[in-house]
Amino acid sequence: MICVRELGSGLLMLAALATCVGTLAAEEPDTYTHVLTSDRVNGVHSDLESDLAPIEVGPVKVVLTSPTHTLEVFEHELSLGPGKDGADAASLRVRYQGQAYLVAELEVAGMTSDIDDNIELPLQETEIAGLVEIAKEGDGYRVTALEAPSHVEIHVESDLAGQLGMLCRGFALLAMGNVDCEAVDQAMSVIRVPLPEPGEEFFIAGEDLTELEREQIESYLRQRGD
Repeated sequence: MICVRELGSGLLMLAALATCVGTLAAEEPDTYTHVLTSDRVNGVHSDLESDLAPIEVGPVKVVLTSPTHTLEVFEHELSLGPGKDGADAASLRVRYQGQAYLVAELEVAGMTSDIDDNIELPLQETEIAGLVEIAKEGDGYRVTALEAPSHVEIHVESDLAGQLGMLCRGFALLAMGNVDCEAVDQAMSVIRVPLPEPGEEFFIAGEDLTELEREQIESYLRQRGD
């Protein structure tokens, strides 16, 4: 639900890498040589920029927005190592929970209606692994996504799914159409957060990093031979 790269200016290196990682080849699970962490990632973060993928089930479309939300990160680590074809293998692991106020706009056969609810993000762990390219550029770093999944899934708990299901069934009767409202119920248990597409770049200025954060990435680049 919450775009990791918006967790704060001091997290830009971890954040850019985190949002760039994609699907790591199965034969490369043990290539990581460095682990990066930041004391500014763990803790409570509120009302970050959010970007939620719409839910589409047949003729049903649910557009989601979250005006307010809180995310508490308990632990995290970003592992880096040599990947295939000279790329950098990256794996981000985060354990977190949170709450959000969610607004859902349901559209069926041209009919629309809004429902809102407070939802819970139960304690969960997300891991994303993939390939990026990290390059030193002046006093900063440029990170490019090479392989990336389309989204990451976050599990949620609320009464919103049931409310949408009842509304969907009402719309389906009016539209006299074949609408799988049960699938809409199930889809609402997981929210998808879009991730950057392959080729998307992020620049992180050195001044936006703490001394420890910068030393961790410099240590990795030295080990890589830069």
